[in-house]
Amino acid sequence: MTENHWPNINVIEGSQAKIVVVCDLTTKAVWERGMVMTIPALDLFKTEAERNGFGPEDFVFVSPSRPIAEEDQATESKTAKAMGIDRAEFLEVIKAYQPEIILTLGKWALRQLKGNAIKITTARGTAQVIDVAGQEYPVLPLLSPREVLRFPERKVIFRTDFMQLASLKEHGYDVDQFREGAQGKGYRWCLDLAHLLDNPPQQIAFDCETVGLDRYDPRFELVTVQITTRKGESLVVPLHIEWWNNPELMSLESAAAPRLTKTIRKKLIGQLKELLENPKVAVVGHNLKYDIHAMRTAGVRIANWYADTMQLAFVVDENMQRMGLDDCVRRWLPQFAGYADEFNANIDKSNMHKVPHSQFLGYAGGDTEVTWRLAGVLLDEAKRDILQWGTFIKVQMPALRAFVGMEEVGVGINTTALTEFGVYLEQRHAELQAKLLDQVPPTLLRAHEEKGCRFSRADFVIDCLFGEDSIRFLEDGTVDQHNGSRLKAKVWTKGGQPSTSSTDHLPYFDHCEWVRDLMELSKVSKMISTYVGHDLKEWQQPIKRTKTGLLPKVVRDILAERGYVAPLQVAGRLREPDQEIVNFIRSNYPISASIPDRELSCKINGITFDTMGRVFRECREEATGFWQYLKNKETAPRIHPSFHLHRTVTGRAASSNPNGQNLPKRGALAKAYRRIFIPTEGYTFIECDLSQAELRIAAWMAGEPEMLRIYRTGGDIHSATAAAVMGVSERVFNAGLHSSTLLHTVAAEWPGANSYLLAAGSKMMEVTLKAFLDYKRFAAKAINFGFLYGMGWRKFQVYARVEYGLTFTEAEAQAIRKTFFRKYAGLEEWHDQTREFVKDRGFVRALHGALRHLPNIESDDEGVIGGASRQSINSPVQRFASDLGLIALSRFVRDCDHDRMRPCLFIHDSNIIEAKHDCVEEAADALKWYMQSQPLMEWFGLESPIPIIADISVGVNLEQMTAWNGRDGTPNLLGRKPEWASDRETPLGFRGVNQPVKKRFIHR
Repeated sequence: MTENHWPNINVIEGSQAKIVVVCDLTTKAVWERGMVMTIPALDLFKTEAERNGFGPEDFVFVSPSRPIAEEDQATESKTAKAMGIDRAEFLEVIKAYQPEIILTLGKWALRQLKGNAIKITTARGTAQVIDVAGQEYPVLPLLSPREVLRFPERKVIFRTDFMQLASLKEHGYDVDQFREGAQGKGYRWCLDLAHLLDNPPQQIAFDCETVGLDRYDPRFELVTVQITTRKGESLVVPLHIEWWNNPELMSLESAAAPRLTKTIRKKLIGQLKELLENPKVAVVGHNLKYDIHAMRTAGVRIANWYADTMQLAFVVDENMQRMGLDDCVRRWLPQFAGYADEFNANIDKSNMHKVPHSQFLGYAGGDTEVTWRLAGVLLDEAKRDILQWGTFIKVQMPALRAFVGMEEVGVGINTTALTEFGVYLEQRHAELQAKLLDQVPPTLLRAHEEKGCRFSRADFVIDCLFGEDSIRFLEDGTVDQHNGSRLKAKVWTKGGQPSTSSTDHLPYFDHCEWVRDLMELSKVSKMISTYVGHDLKEWQQPIKRTKTGLLPKVVRDILAERGYVAPLQVAGRLREPDQEIVNFIRSNYPISASIPDRELSCKINGITFDTMGRVFRECREEATGFWQYLKNKETAPRIHPSFHLHRTVTGRAASSNPNGQNLPKRGALAKAYRRIFIPTEGYTFIECDLSQAELRIAAWMAGEPEMLRIYRTGGDIHSATAAAVMGVSERVFNAGLHSSTLLHTVAAEWPGANSYLLAAGSKMMEVTLKAFLDYKRFAAKAINFGFLYGMGWRKFQVYARVEYGLTFTEAEAQAIRKTFFRKYAGLEEWHDQTREFVKDRGFVRALHGALRHLPNIESDDEGVIGGASRQSINSPVQRFASDLGLIALSRFVRDCDHDRMRPCLFIHDSNIIEAKHDCVEEAADALKWYMQSQPLMEWFGLESPIPIIADISVGVNLEQMTAWNGRDGTPNLLGRKPEWASDRETPLGFRGVNQPVKKRFIHR
């Protein structure tokens, strides 16, 4: 390679360079050596290029700009501005080489080329033509090698994109030819499926296109259904009569086909019903759950949902950033990459009924063909690991099927409670905002007046807390501008700014009331925007006249177009209607009726005119928060969240539209929020969650003897931990939990009692020993869940404050951590062995065999390595806990009578169902039995060393839930197997108390 030097742009040129590579931003040290990236990054690029037939001589490597100063990296806008200084020179370099194709490495390279911001996760791998300074070039965006080295889990995507580059080369770097080459030719319209019914295929790939994406929208309608039964062929079945018969949208092929009538459509629906409801026909699809819901709107229910390629992609590689069909095709079917790029770039998929048939056929047929091929590839990949395949077949696919019914049921919403909660939050937000601003120094308010003194602005918060003119605090946390001092930042962002996060930084300063109020303001703001929001708002805003009474020109133009050219000046409100205005309004009034002149008005282009000379503009603000997802608002308001098993790398369930996984758990806000969720009229909520699931599973995996002893003997691990931290025996602690003794009479016997009494203030003489020990037990929850996975003492301080509202000094946090790992010593051994295992193997397993790939353990970034190390410990535990809940859900759904009891929500490992009032006891006992009687031995060869216990509660809303002890008040610890339960599994038995336990760790 030879080197070429421009004043501010580094260039490294290959001898036969035809491909320009725009590199990522680099450091000053690398740039000063005349290089464009680090040696490891360049080596990674060369390796993947050579793997696909490219050599160093094929490339010109170009830096996008000179290095960016650290202060200019604080925000993306500053970085872009700094890069913009060199853009003209950069474009000269590009034009000088006249490349056959341009590769961009990372978001900054693509931004410098295009001149505007773009998400690399969206653009990556999409071949496109870009205008560069008046000349068009084919461009293929890639990930940055620097980021791939930092996150090795992305290496496979980086490799895939080079395969696409090789395919582009075969098409002469012609993007149009590349896209056309990716589309199959065997796609055809079909208005009769009789040949498939005569000889039903064993497997089909299935997909449908719809008007809109919300099946509850009145405009929602099926446009087409497409089916692939073999490679290279797709049948596209039209079902939207107006779209199919529209001569303006027809192609040569569709024009030659029969017109679609109601009779033919009814016949096609019947044929689809017969085909898809045949249990012998295995159906595969990508995100097939959506298509199943869509088909149910036409009365068609898919019987044999065999596999979902989106979920299979997760099974093969849960670390993929995006698992849409296009992304999976680029990775596993690179020869088809680009088949839908042009369609995706130019078509609004919410209006598929407006797409010309000629564009539609290739896209729709391509979807099912690539799904067919993808299923073959991914099924083979997934089956290579028999344990991972077992979790897919036995847990994930049954759970997805159960989600379909759960999503249809949804959950009721008390809109009155939602409205009241929203009003309270707005009032609280205003109070906090005013209180906080009142203590901000005037100089700071003036400095931010132009941009706005809003606490949603990070730079304003930073200046309030850490700037030169910041708020001053005394040691006790009170504000004192004269005698106080500035806070010193402890956590910094990548851009070098103090963090304003309420989770990892602000809790360090929660001894300051001002900071506590700021954290609460942040929480209230999130509750308002994310969870509560507001309903659709529509109102009429008066359009003001000028001082002379003249209407705005835009209004005068509207009137003139309708033939009204009379004078438009009025003096205030007219005593009598202007007859010309009356005549104008009457001529434009949609209904011919006898209406008094004073009541007349008409609406034109969103503007309302009345005979009093007033003009109004229609205003509309769309619903936000939960309001935007409400269905049947007028009768029985409900939300219907979508549930997913591929959106978290751990495999835990997630939900969207709205997100029901992050329901607040503690505090007054949480209680008020949970109150809005209500069961269907005539039903009662039943919630069943695994008791201390992560603690039990960790004890099982680690073989930790003390934890196993506690669980085997029916002990309480939170009380045991509290007793250890206090330095008393479990027996004494548990006895105190049931005591009504006043604390001040025995304070000398209990460590920490005097501090607790002092905090109680005037009520200290009324505090009981039980109340004090309940508090210590609550604190032990933070300790157990905080240190379970090896958290450090400093992070524990923040965790305890944010999640539990508990404050520990540095000395207390360090001492507690030592005590915890002295009591549960087996956990540290488990942590160490797990970390060593993942370093050696690059993966870990949950108890039932589910894989967690952790290639980031080989990162060149210590922080990323540390994250992978922590994930190796907690991921298998969280996955198994979630899957236990999913197994119970799918078995319950399989067996129960859905008219009497049905699931509504699934949150982490908790199942929430609603049951008719007359079968609450039956449903509660059954759900508890399903949660505790897992077929682990039958399905996975596992025998639990400790009981799996589920807690159950019932209530009229999610806030007013009470523990369920049966109608006679007697606790039913094991639940009760219902008569309608399937006999395909038998309940799991537990080991004897004294039977030894083999440590499982992660070796399966």
